[in-house]
Amino acid sequence: MAFGTPNYLFESIYDITPDFFIKRGVCFVMCDIDNTLVTYDDIIPPASLVNWFDNMKKNGVNFAFVSNNEKSRVETFNRDLGYPFIAKAKKPLPFSMKRLLKENGIKKNQAAVLGDQVLTDSMAAASLGVMSINVPPIKDRTGAFFKFKRRVERLFMRSYWRKHPESQELCRIWHEKTGNRYK
Repeated sequence: MAFGTPNYLFESIYDITPDFFIKRGVCFVMCDIDNTLVTYDDIIPPASLVNWFDNMKKNGVNFAFVSNNEKSRVETFNRDLGYPFIAKAKKPLPFSMKRLLKENGIKKNQAAVLGDQVLTDSMAAASLGVMSINVPPIKDRTGAFFKFKRRVERLFMRSYWRKHPESQELCRIWHEKTGNRYK
């Protein structure tokens, strides 16, 4: 697969179970916020997301937020969750995530990155040498810059779909959410 291609794809974060992480030896997930967990408009996590985090934590899977957004956005979102976080992370550069792993005593093989964008989240994971998990954007932005990024992502996603031809339903869902054709 091409460098930066996600290792795993899911329709939604709610499809990811603690068992998925445990079976792969992952106990620390560096997670994007906007369009991965909630829309850009959601200021605080909904109850369903809080419950998802609680279930993960009960099963030994911890999180940190790694966002390119402003500190005030990340702090507000994280206020009641209390996870470590990095704002203005400059993804796809891996340096802030490398520091986060070191500060939390986590080895690379125990970590993963969860996000919605190949060019930021998956590339950062690949540069850092950790597992990459992607979900389609919850509510994609429609500006020219985001459309351009999604078109570039097609190259990486095609690599994933070629390796996973059994995932045609997931491919269809990703197409609906991103507008990208992968064939």
